[in-house]
Amino acid sequence: GYKMVSSINNKEGIINGSVDFSTVDKEEKLLNYASHDDNRVSYCTNDHVSGDCYWRTQMYYSGTGNTTDFYEKFTNPIFQYGHRNEYWGWKNRTVNKTVSNTNIYVLNYQPIYSVLSNSAKVNALGGNYTYKDLYNEVWNNQQHYTAASVNAYYKAVAELVALDPQSIFDVATDNTVESATQTAARKIKEVYNNYISAAQSLTQKTKYTFVRNGATVKEVYAESKEEALAQAPTLTANTEKVPADKTRHTWKEYSWSTTATNYTFTEVGTDKFEQHNIEHGKCTICGYSALDLTAYDAARAVLFDRLLHDTDKYTEESFAKYQDAVRPYTGEQSFNSQDEVNAATYAIVSADNLLQKRSVTIKFVVEKEDGTSFTKDSKTADWGHSVNLDTQSNYVSKWTITVNGVTSKMYSNATFIEHVATEDATITAYVTDEKPDTKYSKVTFYGKNNAIVAIKYVAAGTSYSTSGVDVPVIPFYDASGWDRDTIVADGSDFTVKATYTAKAVNENKCNVHFNGTDKQYAYDSYVYLFNADKSKKYAMYADAEGNELITYLGGVDFSVPRRDDIYIKEVNANEMKAAIGFSGSYQQGLKSSFNVKFWLPEDATLIETGVDLVAKFPDGTVKRAHDRATKFNARNEYTYTASFGDSKKTVEFKPYLTYKKDGVKTTVYGTSQTVEFN
Repeated sequence: GYKMVSSINNKEGIINGSVDFSTVDKEEKLLNYASHDDNRVSYCTNDHVSGDCYWRTQMYYSGTGNTTDFYEKFTNPIFQYGHRNEYWGWKNRTVNKTVSNTNIYVLNYQPIYSVLSNSAKVNALGGNYTYKDLYNEVWNNQQHYTAASVNAYYKAVAELVALDPQSIFDVATDNTVESATQTAARKIKEVYNNYISAAQSLTQKTKYTFVRNGATVKEVYAESKEEALAQAPTLTANTEKVPADKTRHTWKEYSWSTTATNYTFTEVGTDKFEQHNIEHGKCTICGYSALDLTAYDAARAVLFDRLLHDTDKYTEESFAKYQDAVRPYTGEQSFNSQDEVNAATYAIVSADNLLQKRSVTIKFVVEKEDGTSFTKDSKTADWGHSVNLDTQSNYVSKWTITVNGVTSKMYSNATFIEHVATEDATITAYVTDEKPDTKYSKVTFYGKNNAIVAIKYVAAGTSYSTSGVDVPVIPFYDASGWDRDTIVADGSDFTVKATYTAKAVNENKCNVHFNGTDKQYAYDSYVYLFNADKSKKYAMYADAEGNELITYLGGVDFSVPRRDDIYIKEVNANEMKAAIGFSGSYQQGLKSSFNVKFWLPEDATLIETGVDLVAKFPDGTVKRAHDRATKFNARNEYTYTASFGDSKKTVEFKPYLTYKKDGVKTTVYGTSQTVEFN
């Protein structure tokens, strides 16, 4: 495996020798040569006697003839020095000199040199690395490899770098140059092989992946599952414990679970539950309220019904006091104990004592056949109470009622009637001496809690459909209709009662946006803007930008419309004009209903409000209607409902408002809404 390369520089040239160790497979090699002149080979000419001059390649050595000195200087694997054991010179061509042979031992340091000089690569970690690149890879990513393999590698590198050929060559210990050379050669081989083995034995740890919601959140290298879990990312925070039912609450508890094939940890949320810890009617852990709210909810239902529909039943002063008393209970409440619930219920119910019914005056007039009349009685009654009017005669031909200057006929020939007092009125009975040919049946309509809704007089022998009287709308209840569809009059009295079913929990709510806050309210509930400045004016909009005006507010309270969002914004009082609009709407089969709200400027007199509609049929037919609203609350709100047949049509609804101000009659319209009926 050794090769000697020589060159001669002219006739007097120095022979410079170098040894190529690139294919060496042994640790040492015995080189034999015959030494000649100190500095040159003998120059043999043609006249030289053959055999008189012996020359071979000479390895030049600049030191002394001391053997130890040679080995001390031999520290580079590229051979630079040789050794001679005789000194003799060229005297003449006829002088022959027999040269004795000597042994030169050369250490093969080239493999280690090639590693340190990065001229050789080692196969490790799935690729060919130079000494420097492999060391940088391990140093920068040592956490990726097993501790044992990294430690062995660092140890082998330290031995490789620290190797000193002079220190391992010890003739004194080994006795002979040959033995010392062989010992040193074995040490070089051992250090080299240890490095190669340690580099090829570098072992990468297992890569573990942590996944959350399908996405990788961290990758770690570890020798075991336990070591990997010690480096795991923080788990998702446990969710709040929320009530599941009246016995327990639930939450999710997160953990890392593994799959056996991909070394993947997946964050898993496990449903957990435990029993409530009830103290004073509430769970101390999740806040679940184990309170009896039956009476409280019933009291609030009455409260909202009264605020929405009964403004005109009571005196203005007493109703204002009632509003102030119940206002704290119109919003959502949070109770800490049953005692607090009971106290709130009592406060709502007790507020009824503040209400004073508005007085109604009924003037009872009797007119005879000859045209003479007299006031039989003048009675004062609380709003909604019944007033008994008895002619004390044998026969009555008809009754009439006059309200606000408008007289209408009451279809009855009874000599005695019961009138429900809701407005100041004059009721006239026309008495006769002869029995009228037509008899009438009195039909009394009762709403919820036996409140009289209407009284109708039906001529005997005729039928009357009870659908002609609207069933009163009651919050939190659905009106099913009347308990009798038709009355066949026979002259006797009839009673008709409204039927209701409790509404299912209505999850549809309106989000009221005001003054930077958002709060949800159930449809038709009462809202009071607590943070509003009563000295300012506000308007209701359908959009957050305030481009779609519904109407202005007359105060700081209103009924929640049937829509997802409304926006209450402050407006400039000087820019306010009469306005009307649909604040909300809903459709049930062939019936469409609209929340309508209007506003009038000061000194304006309302003439009329309602809804115009235009129905367009597929055959091109167009029908129009002008529906006037007859009732609305103190906040100028009302609900308009239209029922249709089952024919296909498109109906456009448009609210209108007619008023007079400064002697000028004006009509304004709100934004129309179109509904498809199929």
